[in-house]
Amino acid sequence: MKAAELVEAVLTGRVTWVVEEGTADAFQAIYIDGVLVVENPRRDVMDVLEALHVKIDSVYIAKGFDGNFPRALSDLDVYTR
Repeated sequence: MKAAELVEAVLTGRVTWVVEEGTADAFQAIYIDGVLVVENPRRDVMDVLEALHVKIDSVYIAKGFDGNFPRALSDLDVYTR
């Protein structure tokens, strides 16, 4: 996905930030409209999304996750706090 396509998708799609709970070096991923976009993004990605005023849904996966994010968010066992 090119940068311009990513920005357009982020601004128009539903963004979900997935975080492994309960670990200092958590696995993380970003899904847009339920499709995996990036695994283990840098923290500055969240800063950019917040600066663009993108609404971000945060969900969590259990500690001990193996780091293999499926392509579809619906294939992941997630929960909110």
